[in-house]
Parts: sequence; structure tokens; C-alpha cells
Amino acid sequence: MRKLKFHEKKLLKKVDFISWEADNNLQEVKIMKRYCLKKREDYTAYNHLSRHVRELARKIRDLEPADPFRVEASAQLLQKLYSMGLIPTKNDLNLCDRVTASSFCRRRLPVIMVKSRMAETIRLATQLIEQGHVRVGADVVRDPAFLVTRNLEDFVTWRGTSAIRQRVLEYNEMKEGVNEQRVKGGVNEQRVKEGVNEKRVKRGVKEQRVKEGVNEQRVKERVNKQRVNEGVIEQREGVNEQRVKEGVNEQRVKRGVKEQRVKERVKEQRVKEGVNEQRVKRGVKEQRVKEGVNEQRVEERVNKQRVNEGVIEQRVKEGVNEQRVKGGVNEQRVKEGVNEQRVKEGVNEQRVKGGVNEQRVKEGVNEQRVVERELLIFVSEDLVVQLPGNRGSGEDESASDCSQDHPLNPEPDSDWQTFFRDNEVLLQIDKDVRRLCPDICFFQRASEFPASAVVREDRGTTRLHQRVQMSALKATSVVRKSVGGTMWRWSVVTTSALTNGGCCCQVHSNHQRARHANEEDYIPLPVGSEAHWEVVERILFIYAKLNPGQGYVQGMNEIIGPIYYTLATDPDVAWREHAESDTFFCFTQLMSEIRDFFIKSLDRTSVGILGLIHRLDTLLKNTDMALWSRLNEQELKPQFYSFRWLTLLLSQEFSLPDVIRIWDSLFADEARFQFLIDVCLAMLILVKEQLMEGDFSHNMKLLQNYPCTDVFTILSKAMELSANRNS
Repeated sequence: MRKLKFHEKKLLKKVDFISWEADNNLQEVKIMKRYCLKKREDYTAYNHLSRHVRELARKIRDLEPADPFRVEASAQLLQKLYSMGLIPTKNDLNLCDRVTASSFCRRRLPVIMVKSRMAETIRLATQLIEQGHVRVGADVVRDPAFLVTRNLEDFVTWRGTSAIRQRVLEYNEMKEGVNEQRVKGGVNEQRVKEGVNEKRVKRGVKEQRVKEGVNEQRVKERVNKQRVNEGVIEQREGVNEQRVKEGVNEQRVKRGVKEQRVKERVKEQRVKEGVNEQRVKRGVKEQRVKEGVNEQRVEERVNKQRVNEGVIEQRVKEGVNEQRVKGGVNEQRVKEGVNEQRVKEGVNEQRVKGGVNEQRVKEGVNEQRVVERELLIFVSEDLVVQLPGNRGSGEDESASDCSQDHPLNPEPDSDWQTFFRDNEVLLQIDKDVRRLCPDICFFQRASEFPASAVVREDRGTTRLHQRVQMSALKATSVVRKSVGGTMWRWSVVTTSALTNGGCCCQVHSNHQRARHANEEDYIPLPVGSEAHWEVVERILFIYAKLNPGQGYVQGMNEIIGPIYYTLATDPDVAWREHAESDTFFCFTQLMSEIRDFFIKSLDRTSVGILGLIHRLDTLLKNTDMALWSRLNEQELKPQFYSFRWLTLLLSQEFSLPDVIRIWDSLFADEARFQFLIDVCLAMLILVKEQLMEGDFSHNMKLLQNYPCTDVFTILSKAMELSANRNS
């Protein structure tokens, strides 16, 4: 017999081979193997806790039955054990004697996953948890020893970015389709079996159709009324636009001389641009000539192919005749081969034509974008670059005209008064864009393609943010005392471009205080470059100038931010180069749909923001009456939290990547504003438990600062609500 090794001797000292069956070590090994416990300390802790629970229950039972302390302690212990899921009910104290280490093991996260059929085995569930595929509530859990209470059982799910979750969703969709098919087949079988009640069913269907016809008639009447109201609103907007156009025409009449000068400059600019346009047209013509040559070559190849096919067909026919003479067995196969060849040739011709059409469509889109970019450059130079102090004067301009147009001119139609009014709007825009998306540094970085008309040093132009930038000037004042001495008092005068008369002064006796007031949150970049927030500021200012009836309203900066970020960070250099013009026209198109939200006079109409809030409140009442009643009891009106949600399209409730993901689903839906209401309703339902338990202040903070949630969960819930309502 060989000599035992060291580890064998050590094991022999620990294990009693005579009484090993009665030893508790065997039970420990069984439990650890059954529930996949990797740490023996976990089993020891569970065993200690279960023994402590049993001893505590025994001590409580030893007290008098009528003792108030026993009643209270029993209730607390049973409530705690029931909430942890260790006992089935909370009515009998004797259930505490059944609490063992296995009771704690059955509340571990892997076991709960197996019970919920999220995994087949406990070992597989443990691997998925350690790999980070599972989350409980809003937190991702990587510890298999996590104990799941009864309240958290319904919140055990897959992580939003997990590939397993995507597979489960695909499988559920396929399973739902199979179930629908089975349900349809069951309905058909039921109808065959219930042939006796067929007449009653038809009568019920007819009555139901009559009721539905009445409801459809009512819905059509409401839609007609809605369209009439929208027509009235559009008529009013048309009248306002007509008045604005008349005002613009009157303004143009008053400025006839200036318009003539502008036209001359435009003509000069167009002459310069005409050369570029001519070159572009020549390039387009050359491209079209090349395409025509390519099309001609394609047609020649097709004709040659057809000639070759004719020869091949002739040879095939000759071969077929010979084959028929020999046996005539493969005649059908030859015909099928010829037909397949013709089908393939037809498909190839169709693809060639489709590629030509796609090329023409792309060329049309590119031409449209070129026109829009040139238009934005022209408007930008006219509204931003050309300032009253920098405009050149012609040789035929008289001295009297120059003397009438100056910063102190009181006429409301003068250029300088318009300049001061624009600065009031520009000051608000400048404040808003500087704090745009403060959690990222993208808008404070330099733009890759700055506007040359703005950053060029030789033109002497003033940037928009410099028009409202505060500056400090030193000044001294002499104060004479009664004794004949002289004291010099230093002060700092702070000036601003935002005035009605040219400048506004504020005197501070402390130079350090004035220097601190002159500091800004973001220091502008040097000459020759500009930050992304300056580009956004220029876009909003041009939009406000071109839409005087609406102007600029706070919140537009939050809407334009995601649009500019998406275009300015595109992998394609061509898209990044023209991000400013593309952002301007995309923002203008979006504002044409939501402009009613920013017009105060339309707030209480059906197309205004209050009408949209009322639709959300009505939908919440019809979907979840308990939650609606709870918010009404607390007098938590929907205007307190949903005004910002709907007006800014949820751009301030989530991070920028999540906002872009929500907007993808929102803009892809034709009924996008109804889907926006569904998303807001899903946000309320997902935090229902917290709203039902909290008071007014807690719920107010919760809804105004919505908790971090996976946007895929919100969008899935919104699509579910929309599908249920449509069905």
C-alpha cells in the first residue's frame, strides 16, 4: 500500500468515515450543489440567520398570549419574513420554525430567474448574472448572492443593452404571431361547431355595426368641427402673414435708396456667384453627358447581349431539333433554361434603370441643398455681417442722409433703432446658448468649418456675442476737501451694447468687483475660429429675424441642440461641412409643425399647448383611473410637469443620446404628437408605485426631475399603450 500524500492526510483528519452519514457536512454539500453556492461563507451566514430566527420565534412564543409586546413583535417578525419571501403567509408564528438555510437560498437571484423561466438552470442563471445581463429595477446586479424580496420579483428583467433581451423580444413577437394564428383557427372551428347560433351572431354584428356607424358619424362630425377651427386659425395666420408682408413692403418703400444699394451689392455678388454657378452647371452637364454615354453603352451592351442571345436561341433551336430527332427527351428543359435566362436579363435591365433613377434623385437633392446653402450665406451676410456702423456709403449719398442715420436717431424705423431692438433678442439668445447641454463639452469646442464671412479679420466684422458683451473702462474723478486737499477716486464704468441710446453705464467703486462682473462663463475662441454655440446662436438669431411674428422664445435652443449635434458629428465630412445650413432648414421645418406651442395667444385652443396637455390628462384618466385620482387628490395638475415635456419634446428630461433615440421613434411616426402623448403617459405609468406612495412635494420633485430609466422600456410601454388603444 502506497504512502498517503499530504492533502490526503489532511482530508482524513477532517472526515469521520464511520459517522459520515450523520454528519451535517453532507447536508451542506447537497445544498451548495443544489443552489450553486460558490462561497461556503454564504451557507454559514444563511444557517446562522435561520437559527437566529427560530430562537427569536421561540422566545416570543414563551411570552404571555395577551402581552401587547408579544403581539407587536410577532407582527413585525412575520411581516419582515413575509416581505423577504421566507414564509408563505404572515398569519402563524409557527411558520418561523420552518425557516432554514434553504429558505434563504430560494430567494437568491439565480433561483428567482429559474422560477420566472428566464433561465433553464441555476448555473446558467449565475453565469448570466456575473456577465451583467440582468438588472433588478434600475440597477444592474452582478452578485449571484443578491436576495430578491417579494416587491422586487416583478422588476427582475434583462438589461436594456443585453443581446439576450433582443432575442427574447424577437421570440415573443414570433410566438404572438403563432398564437394569433391559433386563435384565428380556434375561432373558425368554434364558428363551425356553433352553427345554430349563427343567426344571433349576425344580428349582434349588425347591431354592433349600427352602433359603430353612429360613433363613426359622431367622430366625423368632431373631425369636421376640428378642421373648421383649424381653418379659422390658418385664416388668421394668413391675415397676420399678409399684414407682416404689407409692413415689410411699407418698410421697403421707405428704404428705397438703401434697397437700391443692396440690389447693387447683390448684383455684384451674383456676378461673382454666376461664374461659380456656370461652373457648377457645366459640371452637371458634363456629368449628364457622361451618364448619357454610360446609358448608351449600357444599351449597346444590352443590344449585343440580345443579338448573342438570338444566336444562342437559334443554336438552341437547332440543337433541340437534332435532339428531337435523336430522342426528344430534353426539349422541356431547354425551354425552361431559355426562360430563366430571359428572366435574369429582365432583372438586370430593371436594376440598371433603377440605379440611373436613384442617381438622378440624389443629384436633385444635392442641387436643392446647394441652393439652400447659398441662400443661408446671403441671408447671414445681410442680417449678421452688415451692421449699421459698418455699411459702406456710395458716392451719390448726400451728407444729410448720413447725418440723419446715427445711434441717437429717435426714429423707430432707423437702422440703429432696429439694431438696438435686435440686441434685446440677441442678449436672451446669447444667455441660452451658452448654457446649452452643460453636461457635455461639445458646444464649447471649436467648429471644424467656421463661417468665413464672420471670422475673417480683413472685413472688420463684429460677432454676435460681442454685440452684447460687457466691457469695463477705467475713469477717475477729483474730489476737493474743505481743507484744500485733493483726493483721487478711482472707479470702473461698465458699458454694454444693449441700450436705447447707444450705451448704458454703471459705476462701481470697487475695481475688483467690476473685473469679476466682466468675467464670463465661457471665453470666446481667438479670431479665425468659432465655437459650436456661436453657430447655434447665429442660426437662432437669423430665424428670429426672418419670423418677426413669432420671434425667439426660450426653449428653442433646447430643440435645435440635438439637431445640430447630430449633423455636426456625422461621419461624412460633407455633412459636417454644411451642418449650419442643414440645421437651419431642419429646424425651420420642425418649427412649422410645433410653432403653435410657442404662441401664447393659441395656448387655450385645440392646437395650443394646453389642448395637448388636456389630451394627455384625458388619456391618463381612461387608462389608469387610480393614478389619475391620486394626482387629482393631491391637486398635482398636469401643467406642473407636462408643459416642459410636450413643449420641448422631452429634450430636457433625458441625456442627449437618449433624446436622439426618442426623436428617432417620434419623427418616424406620422401621428408623432399622439405618440409623444403616449410616451409621456408611459413615463407616468412606469413610476406609478412611487406616485401612489409619495406626497405632493415628493411627486412634484419626481416628475420635474424624472429618474434615470432605460428609454427602450419607455418606448416599448408607449407602443403597447398605442396598440391597446387602437385595438
